[in-house]
Amino acid sequence: MTPGRYLGIDVGGTNTKCVALTSPDGAEPRVVDLGSVPTAADTGPGGVRDQVIGLIRRHRQETGPFDGVGLTMPGTVNTGAGTTGVIPNIAGDWDGFAMAGPVADAVGLGVWLINDARAFALAEATVGAARGLTTVVCLTLGTGVGGGVVVGGRLHGGHTGMAGEIGHQTVDLSPRALRCGCGNLGCLETLTQAAALCRRAGQPDVRAVFQAAAAGEARAVEALRVEVEYLAIGMANAYLLLCPDAFVIGGGIALAGEALRQPLLAAVRRRMTLDAPEAIEIRFAELGPAAGAIGAALWSQARSTAD
Repeated sequence: MTPGRYLGIDVGGTNTKCVALTSPDGAEPRVVDLGSVPTAADTGPGGVRDQVIGLIRRHRQETGPFDGVGLTMPGTVNTGAGTTGVIPNIAGDWDGFAMAGPVADAVGLGVWLINDARAFALAEATVGAARGLTTVVCLTLGTGVGGGVVVGGRLHGGHTGMAGEIGHQTVDLSPRALRCGCGNLGCLETLTQAAALCRRAGQPDVRAVFQAAAAGEARAVEALRVEVEYLAIGMANAYLLLCPDAFVIGGGIALAGEALRQPLLAAVRRRMTLDAPEAIEIRFAELGPAAGAIGAALWSQARSTAD
């Protein structure tokens, strides 16, 4: 990656966050938090795109020029075409919507699109919890279960850019398997997303689930046990395919801290019969809510250099 200044914009269902990533003279990248605004979700795809264009213009005017822009979306994207697919938490017809190209034309800069969980993975592997490691598998545990894989400092997208969708492994083959938002039956996400955990525990939110479990409430304890076991299946599968130096977990469910990490680590290690169980490591994400925007800026930096 070459020195420069890159803007990262993380479009979420509720808020859109922006950061600038600078690398003066090839030094350690420095992150400048440019703030957050409510996403113009009720204006449809065109309105969200116009908001992104306005943010780029505003930050360029206020803080100076950029060498490129990275842009995340909370759903499936075609990184090569710069188009969106399924964006479940922002209303409108997003299938095949041209995002990167029109934004690039409007602002006169290279603009590269990336899935939000993949951006999270790139950020944590480059300047966050897994900095300096070779192979990293990252998971975001919250409304959905996202993921990303970084190998040798590079985001691994695979043939179509879809590599890293840890949450969409099929793990439930029973007649009761739920249909996932992706359209498949029995995805890991349907069993481990925040709504599933809260439903099993009979609690209003994730924080309440862990509080009830800590107090010994039987239903919450069992719900957490099931959560951990299913997550362990997905992570053990990923380990056998990729043998990462570490897993990094973030998102609302990961805020439970050691109450989640310790039983999850033990459960993944129990499933490891082909490698030394102690080789498996789970770390918490370090970059917080800015991770997606930081990853977007890093993605722009990487793509600008490659192109």
